Amino acid sequence: MTQEERWLQRYNEVMRFIETNHRNPSKYVPEEKLMVHFLKRGRKLMNAGELSAPRLSMFQTLLSLCEKYKRKISMNRLEIIDNRLEILLNIISTCLLASTAFYHAIIYQYTYMLIYGVNWHIKF
Repeated sequence: MTQEERWLQRYNEVMRFIETNHRNPSKYVPEEKLMVHFLKRGRKLMNAGELSAPRLSMFQTLLSLCEKYKRKISMNRLEIIDNRLEILLNIISTCLLASTAFYHAIIYQYTYMLIYGVNWHIKF
């Protein structure tokens, strides 16, 4: 099997996978790891300008399909993060006026809450 045939085989495998499963291959699933590697290597070659013209057009088609099924963060989640950051900024400005130990405790607790989504009620 020539290199061109192997590339086409992998290309068709990735294309078929995305069209069938309506998602991109995952690096966490062992059976899909080679497809992820194919996409990553293809992007690297494309960005370096080392992909031949026929492969380039095919790979760009594949990337547009990948973009269609790319995971997106919901607006609701972004709004939650934005609200939490605004609260954190208010806490920091309040704590700057307070003692240093108090400031560190509050920042530590709120950072933990932001990371793990724990709803602690901080009282002043």
